[in-house]
Amino acid sequence: MERIGLLTAEDVGSSALDEITRAGISYSRSVIVRLRNQDLVIVSVERKYVPALFSLRVVEDIFAILKEGVSVADPRKLHGLTSRGLRERTVEALPLSQRKRGKRGSTTFWVFVKQNEDEVVWRRSVAEQIVSFYESTFARWTAREPAEVEVWAFLSDGRASLGLRLTDSSFRQRRYKRDERPGSLRPTLAAAVVLAAEVSKDEVVLDPMCGVGTLLLECGLSNPDARLIGGDRDRDALELARSNSERAQVSIDLNHWNATDEGAFRSLDSQVSLILCNLPFGKQFGAKDDLMVLYRRAIQRWRSLLRPDGRMVLLIARPQLIHRVSEKMGLSVTNLSSFMVQGIRATVVRVERDGREWR
Repeated sequence: MERIGLLTAEDVGSSALDEITRAGISYSRSVIVRLRNQDLVIVSVERKYVPALFSLRVVEDIFAILKEGVSVADPRKLHGLTSRGLRERTVEALPLSQRKRGKRGSTTFWVFVKQNEDEVVWRRSVAEQIVSFYESTFARWTAREPAEVEVWAFLSDGRASLGLRLTDSSFRQRRYKRDERPGSLRPTLAAAVVLAAEVSKDEVVLDPMCGVGTLLLECGLSNPDARLIGGDRDRDALELARSNSERAQVSIDLNHWNATDEGAFRSLDSQVSLILCNLPFGKQFGAKDDLMVLYRRAIQRWRSLLRPDGRMVLLIARPQLIHRVSEKMGLSVTNLSSFMVQGIRATVVRVERDGREWR
């Protein structure tokens, strides 16, 4: 069995475990380590299943765990990080990596330290201990950035785990997303919203405020049989969405519209099975009342687009407003999950009929 670390955004660790289960990957001995702004999920999987982990979409980085739960409460006793089999475990883990390495000459490596508290001297001491070990153990390893091999130390509650990074930056950033704009949702967080939505085969999925298309792209990459429709009032964002979709090879029917207009998308009335949307968080709206008006107009218009069994899955910063707006319209709201988005606590909610007639 391999001990594998999956690094996610803060509070997304449980979603990663859910995604592993849905992918049919058996795991055991799961632990979630809380770090500053991130979660580290450590699981045991059979070595043959490790390649399947690289298909996970809510995960930002993958590590082969080299050491786990080593006490580092006393900075003077950090030798436990590099004792008992670290060399052998490193050699075993290197073939699992998807990072590019030179075939000849020396290997460059670097050590990164992440933690849940700010202790600068402690971090430096941990890094120096690990660098010293690798330089003395592997004759042709040199500590230098950019590095072919990265070893990360994760510090939490007086204990540390070491991981050999198996992924590079393209894993979290996605190769398709070269075109960006401020405020765009991180792909891994978009994937967490899609996961919460439980998209089924052959669904008709609409994002009325699609921006550069990240939610729809993550939906399409996870569910290739879904029909994807998106729109936005920002023509520049739509051009970026079109470029991103071409690179991802995901087909999206993109439209220019104002998502709350009565005349928008009339041809879709009663045709949509899932509305998937990252609603404005309020930065563009100075008062809560302004945001309430936007939400009311959106839900009022969008509900007529849904099939009788359709639902909306929305990412929103003020779920209480959606509850108030939706319940007045004969809709029920369920909070599915929550996580931080650009420093703001956001909630994924499901909105659907509650059995009463719509008002």
